Amino acid sequence: MNLKWKSIIDKNEQRGSSSVLVIMVLLMLITFGVLAMMTSYSSLKISRKNAEWTQGFYELESLAGNHLAEVETHIIFSADFADEYIVEMRYKEPSPKGFEYPWQDEVYKKWLVSSDDDVFKDEIRSWIFEKALKDSLDQMNIEYDLNLDSKGTLTFISSSVDNRYFLTSLQIEDRETALLEWREVPEVFEYDEILEFKDPGGN
Repeated sequence: MNLKWKSIIDKNEQRGSSSVLVIMVLLMLITFGVLAMMTSYSSLKISRKNAEWTQGFYELESLAGNHLAEVETHIIFSADFADEYIVEMRYKEPSPKGFEYPWQDEVYKKWLVSSDDDVFKDEIRSWIFEKALKDSLDQMNIEYDLNLDSKGTLTFISSSVDNRYFLTSLQIEDRETALLEWREVPEVFEYDEILEFKDPGGN
């Protein structure tokens, strides 16, 4: 073969290999670029979700804080009301218009059959305190559990618009309160009963 033609063929082969190398490098750069973009987008989604969760938590905690302040106010009011009710002996003198609260008739009947007025005052004050507190709590948009018999506790749930729940538990001793629990209630996972699990073997 003529040396001139051989030289031309060798140059063409070298040019072809360079083109293949350039294409491979471009494909690698595009692939890594797409992977980097997908990773960045996934990280962005996770960051946004975390930010939304954190914002929702603090909004829920703030709502629970407002409820706690309102509950503590109701506790003090109910204790004051019970004291005034006993001191002023309202259970002995029903007003001409009747009783202001539906449970006052029950208090009056208890007093009529009571043999010891002093013992009655001690027992009925706690009862009136609980009734007045329940009346106040019923006006709030919370679910609560009140147990003043032995434990002296009040537990209530604050709920947000996105169905997240915050639990607050208080120890109550007359007008004084102590915080027992202050936490978000974790979401309960429920299995979808519609799903049907089948044996892969067909049995």
